[in-house]
Amino acid sequence: MTKHEMTPLALGKRAGAYLSGNKPFAVTLALLIVVATWLGVRIYQDVEGEMRDQLNLYEDATVVEFEDPAFEREVRELLQKETGNLYDADLETISKMVIQNEAIESVDELVYFTGLRYLEISSARISDVSAIGTLDRLQTLILSGNQIKDISPLAGCISLQKLDLSNNLIMDASPLYGLDKLIDLNLSNNSISHVTEEIRNLTNLKLLNFTRNRISDMSVFSNMPGLNTLYLSSNKISQVVPLENMDSLVEYSLEGNSLSTIETLGDMPALEKLSVGSNCLTDLSFAPQYPWLLELTISNNDITSLEPLRGNTDLQALRMQATLVTDVTPLAGLEDFHTIYMDEEIDREQIRFMKKESGWQFRNGDTLTKTYVLDDIYGFSDGASSREGNG
Repeated sequence: MTKHEMTPLALGKRAGAYLSGNKPFAVTLALLIVVATWLGVRIYQDVEGEMRDQLNLYEDATVVEFEDPAFEREVRELLQKETGNLYDADLETISKMVIQNEAIESVDELVYFTGLRYLEISSARISDVSAIGTLDRLQTLILSGNQIKDISPLAGCISLQKLDLSNNLIMDASPLYGLDKLIDLNLSNNSISHVTEEIRNLTNLKLLNFTRNRISDMSVFSNMPGLNTLYLSSNKISQVVPLENMDSLVEYSLEGNSLSTIETLGDMPALEKLSVGSNCLTDLSFAPQYPWLLELTISNNDITSLEPLRGNTDLQALRMQATLVTDVTPLAGLEDFHTIYMDEEIDREQIRFMKKESGWQFRNGDTLTKTYVLDDIYGFSDGASSREGNG
């Protein structure tokens, strides 16, 4: 041993002497040792408790066997559990699941997903929704693009607020009329021909979409005062039945039906956006009844004149492609008008009423109209003509 080396005993004596001469440091060190020991015990207890909870959780758990391998694969990916048994206790912990564009046919094991609040299985091959009907805590359900015909089990989803069943094979929507918490209901692209007045039981409904079905009687949609948006586009409606007590309706679409005339739409004091395009209309005599209307679509009709729109003093936007209209000057008195989509043959000089002292109030429109406005603002056409002359 060299003179600089010390035995453990000597080193201990020196450390003891140092600590006895530096009592503040000794106290601090002792406290640190006590705290570290206490933290270690607490961490051990927490880990032990968590392990005990896990063991208790699985003590009575049931192994779940999946019928559909594609569904099992999606569940394992969500749980990050590639191998090993899947237990009902695992599935109960899932609150949200989104599956898109997978060839899933069976979802019977959803009966174990009792904690689900949000479920989307879209563009799959599901036809049987019996298991989904057991999920009484589910708030959002999206099953668009499947092969569903019978939706009667969904009457058990009593907590649903948003339901999307678009692009299926549904013919009867009545099982849904008891889901009184629904706010958003999308049944577009189905085969529904008959809707009963019981749909009015959905008093919390804000959006209702029946686009591309086979509905001919629209009278049942009256007396839905809380509804904000109603889409009845591309159905078999040939006659407009005035809807009453629609105090909150803001957006209404009857596009793509067989309407030849509209006398009145009914009582709609909040209506802002209306689409009656792709029908057989010849005039707009009904429009002044709704001077508060902001946006109007009349494209693909045999309408010849915009004269009635002089009374729509709040109108801001008009889509009128594929009509017989050539004169848009009746819009000149609409102070807030800023958007127009029209055919190529219409003279764009007619829209100069949108050019105010402060500049153009134009916001949007078809390509030719936008080009016309930009040319006027930046002089593109004049510049091009000048360059050609100099050349």
